[in-house]
Amino acid sequence: MKILPILASSAKIVLTDSYFPVLSQINPHFSKSIDFPILSKKVTPAGLKKENKAMSYFILFTGILTAYLIGSIPTAYIFGRLLKGIDIRRFGSGNVGATNAFRVMGRTPALSVLVIDILKGFISTAYIAGAVLYLSPVSRVQLYRVLVGLSSIIGHNWPVFLRFRGGKGVATSAGVVMGLIPKIFLLGLSVWSVVFFITGYVSVASIFAAFTVPLFALVFGESIEIVVFISLLSIMLVYRHKSNIRRLRRGEEKRIELFKKR
Repeated sequence: MKILPILASSAKIVLTDSYFPVLSQINPHFSKSIDFPILSKKVTPAGLKKENKAMSYFILFTGILTAYLIGSIPTAYIFGRLLKGIDIRRFGSGNVGATNAFRVMGRTPALSVLVIDILKGFISTAYIAGAVLYLSPVSRVQLYRVLVGLSSIIGHNWPVFLRFRGGKGVATSAGVVMGLIPKIFLLGLSVWSVVFFITGYVSVASIFAAFTVPLFALVFGESIEIVVFISLLSIMLVYRHKSNIRRLRRGEEKRIELFKKR
């Protein structure tokens, strides 16, 4: 028990009579009064509150960073490498998304890319945010879920794994909306589907859906955080389609023939 002389200092623990006889038999040098320096530091409620607040911020930041990394997973790029041995950025439109995956690799790989990209946004908003809020509750729950969802979209559009050059974010944005407000997601999906089957243009369908989703959020009386977030998200989606808009004006945008044999 040589540790006791090393620990001797100002903080003092007094052993009760019930424990002292047992300890004295183990080591006769035990006394009822033992000093421990590690306990001499005075911990105030304010100090504990400060430490807890710092830990809470760390947990909240970790959730946002995790969502970004999940969003950064370049699904179409990975499928291109695994199935075709190619860099999908060098083929088709060069976009790392489901539409270009369809053009380059076919229907089944594109569907897989689409589902996984949607899940990136949904998992981040529904599960990553949920786990973080369980560990570190906050008053503005919906605002934090919005931030986590936005982080996953930013990860998809500007992935760290591809030197910040990613996709347009339609599928991941859809997953985020699905995690936040499923009914708005279903309405937006309905608009997208109708426009796509009428025109055959994925870009036109995505732009139409982007314009209508904020209106649906207003009609259903969603919170201000949701309305502002979806509005900004829609603006970003339309901006990310600026090259498609230019091709549409020139008549160069290609339609997707979904049921054509490949």
